[in-house]
Amino acid sequence: MMEVSKSFINRFGAFIAMALLVFGMIPVVSAYDIQVDNKFSITGPITKLPDQGLIGEWTIVRTTIKVTATTKIDETKGKVSLGALVEVKGTKQNDGSLVAESIEVKLSPPTIGAMIKFTGKLEEIPNTPGRVGDWKVSGKTIHVSATTKIDEEKGKASVGSMVTVEGMAQQDGSISALEIEVLPDTGTSLAFRFTGKVEKLPDTKGRIGDWVISGRAVKVTERTTINQDKGQVMIGSVVEVEGILQMDRSVVASKIEVKANTEPPSMRVQFRGNIESLPATTGFIGEWKISGRKVAVSLETKVNTEKGKVEVGALVEVTGILDSTGLVKAQLIVVTGNTPEPGYIKFTGVIKSLPPVIQIFPTPTPLGDWKVGEKLVHVTADTKIDQEKGRVAIGALVEVEGLLKADGSVQAIRIEVKNVFNDTHNYIRFFAKIVSVPGNTLIGDWKIGDKLVHVGERTRIRTEHGRPVPDAFVEVEGNQRSDGSVDAFSIEVERDAKAPEGTIGFINFYGPIKSLPGNTLIGRWTVGNKLVLVTDTTKIDKSRGDVVVNAFVEVYGYLIGDGSVRAIKIEVRPVPPTDNANINRSFIELIGKITRLPDTKNYIGQWVIDDKIFVNVRERTVINRGRSPINVGAMVEIYGAELPNDDKNVVMKIDAKFIEVEHGPLNATFMSFAPVTSVNAGSYLENNTGSSIIAAFGSSLADTTAAAPSLPLPTTLGGVSVLIDGEPAGLFFVSPNQINYQVPDGVLPGKAQVTVMKSGAVAAQGELAIDNVAPSIFTADSSGQGVPSGWLLRVKSSGQQSYESLAKFDSTAGRFVANQIKRNAGDKLFLVLYGTGIRGASEEDGDAGNGVAESVDVTIGTRAAKVAFAGPAPGFAGLDQLNIEIPDNVSGSTIVITVTVSDGEGHVIRSNSITISLQ
Repeated sequence: MMEVSKSFINRFGAFIAMALLVFGMIPVVSAYDIQVDNKFSITGPITKLPDQGLIGEWTIVRTTIKVTATTKIDETKGKVSLGALVEVKGTKQNDGSLVAESIEVKLSPPTIGAMIKFTGKLEEIPNTPGRVGDWKVSGKTIHVSATTKIDEEKGKASVGSMVTVEGMAQQDGSISALEIEVLPDTGTSLAFRFTGKVEKLPDTKGRIGDWVISGRAVKVTERTTINQDKGQVMIGSVVEVEGILQMDRSVVASKIEVKANTEPPSMRVQFRGNIESLPATTGFIGEWKISGRKVAVSLETKVNTEKGKVEVGALVEVTGILDSTGLVKAQLIVVTGNTPEPGYIKFTGVIKSLPPVIQIFPTPTPLGDWKVGEKLVHVTADTKIDQEKGRVAIGALVEVEGLLKADGSVQAIRIEVKNVFNDTHNYIRFFAKIVSVPGNTLIGDWKIGDKLVHVGERTRIRTEHGRPVPDAFVEVEGNQRSDGSVDAFSIEVERDAKAPEGTIGFINFYGPIKSLPGNTLIGRWTVGNKLVLVTDTTKIDKSRGDVVVNAFVEVYGYLIGDGSVRAIKIEVRPVPPTDNANINRSFIELIGKITRLPDTKNYIGQWVIDDKIFVNVRERTVINRGRSPINVGAMVEIYGAELPNDDKNVVMKIDAKFIEVEHGPLNATFMSFAPVTSVNAGSYLENNTGSSIIAAFGSSLADTTAAAPSLPLPTTLGGVSVLIDGEPAGLFFVSPNQINYQVPDGVLPGKAQVTVMKSGAVAAQGELAIDNVAPSIFTADSSGQGVPSGWLLRVKSSGQQSYESLAKFDSTAGRFVANQIKRNAGDKLFLVLYGTGIRGASEEDGDAGNGVAESVDVTIGTRAAKVAFAGPAPGFAGLDQLNIEIPDNVSGSTIVITVTVSDGEGHVIRSNSITISLQ
């Protein structure tokens, strides 16, 4: 008679089950054993063998097997080894062990490098470009590299997905994957639970909307319960999700529970440098070294080689994610060619004169000295002349690239005919929505707003805040032709922008005053070829010259549909001689060495490049100096508008819009110290501003934990100091993994260099993204969402004032909730909110008493609210305060408040959303 002691599995089923056990795909619980009369048979994988030889005690799963010299061992189908599937027959002992009479090897474990293919559930997936890293599939570690093929035709790789893995077995039991196929979900409306890492969150009330958790889309509704007892919901939080699986593989969440605190936020970086080393792999997949930085390139990395080849020495622009080890995981690499020589210049102008034509096969080429705009251009047989869009002739518009000589002339390297005759070219900056782009390369003609924008190989397309797709709001900077089209120098996708009703965007341009309205400056001006409407609120800066006809001015304002400009600000530039007042000024690109710097804070003022070029640097000039400090001798790339020049001792004057510090005097670049990531302490986003409060993350930043005892903030705390562009920052708090500091006041916009010093030595280094404004509002639970940190000020009709808290702690829910505001007849209600990154907004109305309130817009619910004050909170370091009057007829249990701040340069930046409750 046959007795099954635990469970009976047929031979084929046993083989499949044990194979899965060998490959580690299901948990090992026990072997199965069968008793026939007094003899026992057990089948399972070997989990332990004697130290020497085969005689002694083995373990089959959890059963002890005693092997003697008389035990028959059959290795016909495989060798005895750990993990091998065997069938043991013998006599069971009172202690549960088995004295083996015979052992037959049924299946050997995979050898190193043996092919394995299995199906399991995806339990963990890294949040990296291309998902490169270690996955976990049904408890098994799967190594996914840039060469692993991931087939997502039937579904997206995400936690909870069923996948088929094919790869090579490793010594430790893990698998190096060659191919992973995502299988379709088995059905819809299934209860579903999984744990993953938050990768994307909506900026909405209650976080209602679409989340992404470990690659899977999760829909959060008003009915979703979010448990934040163990930590706040943020990017990087580990959460457990319960919900219903949908046909599209998304999950409609019924419950989300935070399981662990967030990881330090990753930092998106963009930098330029020269390739120093490349891996010897197909497609150069692997680790590159670019100007001292390690850059990981995977199959998911887009490498643009339209401007040059990937080779050591090539100049490239890298966009990617900086991880905690200092490695940049590249998302985009653009080869920009070889490093331009010092003195490199690029400009656009009309050909005014040409030398006699010299016959050069196959077409005649005028070699010698050309006159382009106001510049003398030397053209040789080595000059590349692009005539695809038109022929070289007097009156043709051309773009010149070359080297600027000491006498102000240009040795031409390349000249491109723009195919426009008797044209003009003026600097322009404007904001509008993208209507269309030419394709994947992005090079060609774009339609932005109502303008045709020509995008070339050297156009800088900045995508830190979004992708350049139709309906994206962008800032365009470049040269405007007389037909209204624009040769773009740069296109930047904006985070947020809005213009007053009735306007179609923001514009910034230069030009001579052609006409004025008369005795008063209020009215209709003509600047260049544009009609400019000046009102009593227009700020006119006459510090460098008088407002007269032919004065050269810079105009900031809103572009109206009929082409006119409603001026916000007009700055008078140096008055040029009358005979060249109407020369059209181009947008200039130039590379040179700093030979003199002004002795001013942040070097605001006049820089001298190569002893002969004067560059005006203002508070709003964006300077990327994360790779090297600003020093005499540093090599810089300057982009800006050409200014009138009546000084015969100066080759050129430029109004700098953007400066990139390429490297220091000794070719020094960003040093390879441990990285430190700095983000806004209120919103945990990258963008910050002068005086704002920062949370910085890294490792071994300090040897102790310490907090500032009082104000003013110390610049050294626990033996640690933080330098921003070499200037010490005030410290709130230091610890081994986090530092909270205040950015020094007046730091120039761009990428600043952050250096953490510990015991007098450099401990970490990173970059800090600085804008003119970077508003964020602190919240009661420090999550950047929900009820704000602040007070309600109630003013009764009698004038009596009282303060009430906006938040209260709900011990039952274990979190902060809104303290409902009650509106009484005759009361006026004001919100007193706290944030950071607001005070740098433009002060336009001349009223210091309200701070920068005129540059801040607040919406409570659907109603615009009056901002009584916006500026520094008295008695605090880096803290900004907003005093806002709550409009009448606003009520609701959860009212969303939106704060937007204008920087006076056309950018309107939105803070994080917050909520209040009002009866």
